[in-house]
Amino acid sequence: MNNSEEQIRVNDQLKKELSSYSFTHHEEVIKHTHPKTFQGKLLCFWNKEITIPLVPISAVLFFVITVGTVFSTLNGDMEINRQIVESGGSFYWNDLLEKGRDGQ
Repeated sequence: MNNSEEQIRVNDQLKKELSSYSFTHHEEVIKHTHPKTFQGKLLCFWNKEITIPLVPISAVLFFVITVGTVFSTLNGDMEINRQIVESGGSFYWNDLLEKGRDGQ
């Protein structure tokens, strides 16, 4: 059996098997795959899938948070020399207690 006879046989068998199925949305599929109007082209453009690589985005986010934390710590008021004092049975930071006494 040569190649063309086999193709004809397979084609006939395929037509026989698919004869019970009918596809009714030809025009709708063509509109989605080959849009002619601007609106159709715009819908086709917005229907694209977007993939976001997780590892690089996570690395950049981690770097930004780390740098932001370091800069805010270096530029912020460093309150290393604070003392805790007891007043009236409660504990307070000394500088806050002094501000309260001064009326600020």
